[in-house]
Amino acid sequence: MNTFVKSILTAATMLVVAACGSEHDPLTSLAPQSGARIKFYHAAPDAAGVNLYVNDKLFSGVNTVPANPQPLPTPVTYFTSYPVLDYAVVGAGAAKFSVKLAATASAAESALLSGDATVEDGKYYSVFTIGTTGGYELLTVADNLPGTDKSKAYVRVVNLVKDSPAGGYELLVNGKSVTTAAAYKSASAFVAVDPVAYGATAQTVVAKNGAASLTATGGIQPYAGRYYTVVVRGVFGNTKTPPTATLSVNL
Repeated sequence: MNTFVKSILTAATMLVVAACGSEHDPLTSLAPQSGARIKFYHAAPDAAGVNLYVNDKLFSGVNTVPANPQPLPTPVTYFTSYPVLDYAVVGAGAAKFSVKLAATASAAESALLSGDATVEDGKYYSVFTIGTTGGYELLTVADNLPGTDKSKAYVRVVNLVKDSPAGGYELLVNGKSVTTAAAYKSASAFVAVDPVAYGATAQTVVAKNGAASLTATGGIQPYAGRYYTVVVRGVFGNTKTPPTATLSVNL
């Protein structure tokens, strides 16, 4: 290749590098997004599947794969959360939450309830739809994730049982009480527990109120550095939607 052509290619390369700049640095692109972290739970036993909007933008069930026609967003149903694992990012500041009953083949999407909260950059929050017909509520809980000891796993219990019995629910792992009791519409603090090796036998998790115990299906494998929430929901004394304990992985 002659000197003239080499000079042209060198100059072109320099122009491309200059044009890209820091905005196109792949390391910058892979950096975590700024904003608040949100996890949304459906804990209203008699409500159909719902969608959550944050500041009028769809938050839950977002389809990230291009399609034509674009399908309806996947609703969050009772006993489930969005995202299933981890959190999703929203802008920090004032947040208007709108929960809407998901559209079906025969009915358009319709409003269920709404609420407001202020969320801070870099902090974590759980947002719950709770209650029953005529008394739906939106509960926002700040998830204070202790990060002091990454060699431990962390667990907590959230009590969303309507007409919850006095005393609330505490959490037991393998028969050992690990959290304080959580009253209705509250969460215990995350508490450190000893982790297990990957693939170890699941440990039994029970939400307990006096002599009444609710066992979380599947148990828990508390891995080091992970955070787990046991959500207790349902209606106390109701045989159709009785209180049930469900394990959720925060991080």
